[in-house]
Amino acid sequence: MLFDRYNKLSQLKKNVISGSILAGVNIGLMLVAYPIYLKYLGTELYGLWATVSIVVFFSRLGDLGINNALIKYVAAEFGKGNYQRITEYTTTAIGILVIPSVLIVLTIFVFTSEIITLLALKQSYVNLAEKLIPLVGILAVFILFTELVKGALMGIGRVDIVNYIFLSSRIIQVVVSIALIIRGFGIWSLYWGNALSSALIFLVYVFILRFVYKIKIFSLKNITKQCTGELLAFGGTMFSARIVSMLIEPFNKVIISRYIGLAEVSYYEIGLRGASQLRSLYEMGLKAIMPRVSELQQKTVNFRQAIAKIHKKSLLFITVFALPAFAGLFILSNFVLSLWLRDRYDPQISAALRWFLFAYIINLLVVPSYYIFMGIGKAKYCFLAHLITSASNITIISLLIAMNITGFSLFIGVQSFSIIISAIVMISLFVRFCRRSIPINQILKDTSGVKAVYC
Repeated sequence: MLFDRYNKLSQLKKNVISGSILAGVNIGLMLVAYPIYLKYLGTELYGLWATVSIVVFFSRLGDLGINNALIKYVAAEFGKGNYQRITEYTTTAIGILVIPSVLIVLTIFVFTSEIITLLALKQSYVNLAEKLIPLVGILAVFILFTELVKGALMGIGRVDIVNYIFLSSRIIQVVVSIALIIRGFGIWSLYWGNALSSALIFLVYVFILRFVYKIKIFSLKNITKQCTGELLAFGGTMFSARIVSMLIEPFNKVIISRYIGLAEVSYYEIGLRGASQLRSLYEMGLKAIMPRVSELQQKTVNFRQAIAKIHKKSLLFITVFALPAFAGLFILSNFVLSLWLRDRYDPQISAALRWFLFAYIINLLVVPSYYIFMGIGKAKYCFLAHLITSASNITIISLLIAMNITGFSLFIGVQSFSIIISAIVMISLFVRFCRRSIPINQILKDTSGVKAVYC
């Protein structure tokens, strides 16, 4: 009965539901995995993994923003039913990615020692980091290609398939990592768990694109000059946004590692992941807005009224379902974390979680407008949001360090403040856009209730 009702839902509703399911299971996996990681690795060794993982963050710059561009253009061509053009965009995107990927791997191998010096690691961890960083770099590049084929499926509108496959890979990743940790493989357990899950998910995505949608993503003849220009043009703005956004978490991890300690990097990681996973419970579903908006732009006469309706219902969804969850966890954070982590609990984790919960619930309110802007090609607004967050975070923290003012909660408070300022600017930009493009009375009417979110 439940399965039949699910099949009768529109594709957009299926996409939204799958995103929420994915985020919910991710939260469950985090609740299971983190206590085990801390028990068998300790806060410092897990802090080393969290710190070294900044290599993955910076390696994501190698996609040049074309992943988001691919989603947009594939969605637009899917709206026209042009599968040959989808093949060309996907193949061209993969071809573009080869050159930066090679450069990333070479750079990481050559500058491994410099990366370790930047992180200011304890001498006892240097040899381990020298072995781990190059392999993490290779994994990061492989993840770029995985994200690209994933983006093609999202553009086709099958966000639900993408999410359920990714969910399976996350379960495999955590199970393998925990099994290896218990058997004594230490920090390498986290690496091999990530590597195995990434390989499996890549193969499944490629299989679906090739044999279900007949997209030949490794055919050189499908690489075109026009697709290259369009992907790089749109991707350039998103690439710039990626650069500035990646200056936040890696920067703060390095600062905390240098001025406070590796244990506090673990506390930062747990607090940030806790709040971001709760945010993703709602944001993963809202991500389906982008390909849907790009598709509607090709098929709908009253396009602006359609996106106004989507935005209105998205905000209602967030207010009714997300706000109570964030408020509840904020109030009960000490109790929940102490129950979850037991003797590994530290009050600094609760402080970090509360700061990020406060920032992310405000940030969540701008997620619908963010994906609408991306879907209609106004990526410059998304870039501005990332720029404001990064610039304010780095500027304020740098000034505090220059004045010899440091502190764990202080640094986290600065990051949260930067997120909130960016959200306020994004809301202002969307209101201006709506007033200029859509009659204000059209925005304020036509609310069919929470049940009708994403018709």
